[in-house]
Amino acid sequence: IATHYNNIGLVLKQQDKYDEALKNYERALEIKLAHPPPRHPSLATAYSNISGICQSRKDYSKALSFLEKTLEIKQKSFPPNHPSLIATHRNIATALDGLHQFEEAVQHAQYAVDIARRAFGTDHSEVKDNQEYLDELRQKL
Repeated sequence: IATHYNNIGLVLKQQDKYDEALKNYERALEIKLAHPPPRHPSLATAYSNISGICQSRKDYSKALSFLEKTLEIKQKSFPPNHPSLIATHRNIATALDGLHQFEEAVQHAQYAVDIARRAFGTDHSEVKDNQEYLDELRQKL
């Protein structure tokens, strides 16, 4: 059932219906929290989805809070160079950028680049995209 709420939330987010999307994401999270294990990767997805809505609303502080939970779960669930950590670090960097915490943003953007390089090699588009974002952040220092 949580997956259905999550999928409905995805559709609503694409339609820019953020309030409704958030309600569905939160319902999916409630269901996942009610059923152990509390550190399951699907819980990280729920936190990440909610953070995306928060970032769309420019509520970077709240987004960062959910992203930190996402990162904690992923770090316990996946190896240190797992590709799913790339997006999490990038999203944390984006939230920190929105909060004008540029030094911390650069650190997380660098983590994203480093993991992408180890996971995909230097010529992959994921590496290039994250490197460009890192360079943009460094200019703000």
